[in-house]
Amino acid sequence: MVVIPKKLDVSMGFVREHKWLVIVMLASVLVIIAGLLTISYTNKQQAAQIQELQRLDQIAKEATQTLLDTAAHAEEPIEDVIPQESVEKVKAMNGQAPAQGSEDWCHWMMVKDADSWTLEEQSLFARHCI
Repeated sequence: MVVIPKKLDVSMGFVREHKWLVIVMLASVLVIIAGLLTISYTNKQQAAQIQELQRLDQIAKEATQTLLDTAAHAEEPIEDVIPQESVEKVKAMNGQAPAQGSEDWCHWMMVKDADSWTLEEQSLFARHCI
């Protein structure tokens, strides 16, 4: 025969007599834990958003400074910027023109002199590459 200590028997008696109270208390504890987890998750999201906003703010400041520098030297023509990645991809194509609107075509257009673009090419580039 198993002997249950009196203290434990009293506790179990309380649980048996007040099942609903115990269930409500356990549910309350679970709700509190869920709330704390939600607050923690929200704080992490806000911190990530603040960090992203700071990064975007820095990019905006750099762009503003570049624009001001360009405006200060308005007499100098702005040259096209050709990404090195595009130059390498076009070299790998060995002179074969890719299908219009494809990713390779976008690189092809980045290397092509902007003055020789047709209106159709400009439109396609804006639709597919930007």
